[in-house]
Amino acid sequence: MRWSRDAWQIRSRVRIRDQHLGPTPIALDRLDDRGWEDALRGALGCLDPERRHRGRRIVEVTLLPSERRVEMPVTPHLQFGTVLAEITPHEMRRARDNLDALHEFVRFRSKPYDRRGTAYRRVPRSDARGY
Repeated sequence: MRWSRDAWQIRSRVRIRDQHLGPTPIALDRLDDRGWEDALRGALGCLDPERRHRGRRIVEVTLLPSERRVEMPVTPHLQFGTVLAEITPHEMRRARDNLDALHEFVRFRSKPYDRRGTAYRRVPRSDARGY
């Protein structure tokens, strides 16, 4: 799992040194509650508090390869990946199934309400295939 910070120049992302948030990248089986909270706080720090955390926040970042410090708008970016034992159709299906289950878990945990204000069914930790 990896939380990162993307810096934006108009519509393009630019490479920055300070892209990783919290203790990530990290394997999910090594991520504890404190590490997850640190990553979430870092992600929230990428969003504009004056707009109720619904837009890009302007922060100082270090551009690569120049190492120049500049202020740029940033957004958080959450990624999951998996390791393949070998590249076969069976392994690809297994990896996709694992990532689909993880995606559903994260989607339900992160969206407590739909657009009408109706609460989504919350997914208990034990229902997410071990995630």
